[in-house]
Amino acid sequence: MSDQELIEKNTGSPDEMIRMAVSNGVDLDKLEKLLILRERWDMNQAKKAFSESMVTVQGQIVFVNKTLTNSQTHSKYASLDNIICQTKNIYTEYGFSISFYEGQTEKPEHIRICADVVHRLGHKETYWFDVPLDGKGIKGNANMTLIHAKASSTSYARRYLMCMIWNIPTTDDNDGNTVEKEKIN
Repeated sequence: MSDQELIEKNTGSPDEMIRMAVSNGVDLDKLEKLLILRERWDMNQAKKAFSESMVTVQGQIVFVNKTLTNSQTHSKYASLDNIICQTKNIYTEYGFSISFYEGQTEKPEHIRICADVVHRLGHKETYWFDVPLDGKGIKGNANMTLIHAKASSTSYARRYLMCMIWNIPTTDDNDGNTVEKEKIN
């Protein structure tokens, strides 16, 4: 369902009430109250469209393959680039944009990465993830410069925020058939 269809399925919009009030010579105080009502109505419609579109997007994002290997832990993970490339066309098609930035955290030696998810009708939700500043390996030894540690933590937080926001499952793809096998079982 398009955003316009979502809006039009509601009957008796405030715009209709404002037109009637103006044609009947309503005073400015009452007109101002109607404009406030319209603003709240628009915000509510935008929130409904956001929710409806979120359901659709999450239903269309199937999975992202874990294609990279962490050399220290020998575990596989999905890269941020891969996550974005496999999801961006889906979430933008349904009116979403996402932007990341650094927020404030109370946790020492942590960084807070925030994500604003904005829908084309104006509703916005903000999500965040606090992660420790990377920089030490498994054995506790420093393994990168401070700037590299911050970049690594930022990338990690963005990757996991994307997966949390869009409810993206990740899976190992050792033979190219992992997901098909999981669907069958």
